[in-house]
Amino acid sequence: PTIYDEPFADPSQIPTYLVSRLTRGAVKVALSGDGGDELFAGYKHYQRCQMHWEQMKRFPVWLRQDAATAMSALGRLSWHLPGARPSAGPGQGVSWKRIGAKLERKAKRLAAESPQDLLARHHARCQNATEFVAGAAPVPTVLTDPSRWANVSEPIQAMLYLDLVDYLADDILVKVDRASMAVGLEVRCPFLDYRVIEFAWSLPMPMRISRGSGKWILREVLARYVPRDLTDRAKMGFNVPIADWLRGPLREWVETLLDERRIREQGFLRPEPVRRIWQQHVTGFQNHDYLLWNLLMFQAWNDATALGRRSIYEHVNDKVSSGQ
Repeated sequence: PTIYDEPFADPSQIPTYLVSRLTRGAVKVALSGDGGDELFAGYKHYQRCQMHWEQMKRFPVWLRQDAATAMSALGRLSWHLPGARPSAGPGQGVSWKRIGAKLERKAKRLAAESPQDLLARHHARCQNATEFVAGAAPVPTVLTDPSRWANVSEPIQAMLYLDLVDYLADDILVKVDRASMAVGLEVRCPFLDYRVIEFAWSLPMPMRISRGSGKWILREVLARYVPRDLTDRAKMGFNVPIADWLRGPLREWVETLLDERRIREQGFLRPEPVRRIWQQHVTGFQNHDYLLWNLLMFQAWNDATALGRRSIYEHVNDKVSSGQ
């Protein structure tokens, strides 16, 4: 929280900070490839969302939404059924007891009304913030407000635009900027030169996705300079095993920050749903790693800023008391 200065909750912030610190030991300025995936369709979720949309759009949206409501209700009900909670830990227990959890996960994307909506649901850490935040109301964002979407007919192009103006701008670039500046490293993003952006948007989709692989044109250019086995391989992101860490070495930290009495006294979050998803995660009933990380980063940030405010108050009070 002291590095990111806000409740920033992308778990890859951890390795990004570590890589920045290592890099700063050798140089003061570094180049980043950020923007390449959003401009040249490098993420697999574009193709997955399009595939799912082609399968889903054959059914009326009202039918899918009704089915999603029923599936979600069954999933929630299964958590409360006797014997439904796996007590032996993650990965244990009879598989049929987890059917409800799977139904609830699948329901989230089934109700989508467009490829953009499907992408928004893919990115959403929480489908209903009012469930967890006391007194919250829906807030329109680029992902949820269709009036702010690009007027393009190509589904993947529409998804690229959303990631460019939302995920890249408000997550990826913030993460890299805060992590690098924390160690005094300047990071530049050459893909975000406006001429590169204009060129990328002028390309037909087959020049970005070919034979199921994204960033096709970039790979072809790189092949002139580096061996193909460095570029023709699975994408290696900055993922960290947050799900296992929360159940294991970070469990005591989680229990402290998400303590029911503490949450109730703070008044920002609703303790009952927070406790429910934590229990579901610990038992392996559902994997709520990203949602929990959001809640934990808010709690950690809230603690850090409260300490900061108290420190400033005490400093000023000392000065006043001593006549300074």
